Amino acid sequence: MPKQALLSNFLVSTWVYSRNQEIAVIRKSTPDPRHVIEIENISTVPRDARVKGYLPDGTIHLTFDDAGTKSGDWSKDVGIMTVNEKRRRNCLLQYVSDGLCTSVRSI
Repeated sequence: MPKQALLSNFLVSTWVYSRNQEIAVIRKSTPDPRHVIEIENISTVPRDARVKGYLPDGTIHLTFDDAGTKSGDWSKDVGIMTVNEKRRRNCLLQYVSDGLCTSVRSI
């Protein structure tokens, strides 16, 4: 189930999926896992935003692959959103060593 948070003018949901299904654990064999952040403009005026995703501190088994840039975080701009509009941004997760990671956080 996606995690939700109310941040100022946006309702933010985040989850990880693979093959169009939400997943809770990422293993070496998990095909193309992606971190998804969905935001909804709940203010009374159009707004733009930037979403950022992070791996939990100490995570050594996963990395984000953002168009070839591999790191522990990613960000993407979201252009002007009308009132109550929802948009999603996502980033590929890449398994880099044996072990498990069960959570990804976002702001």
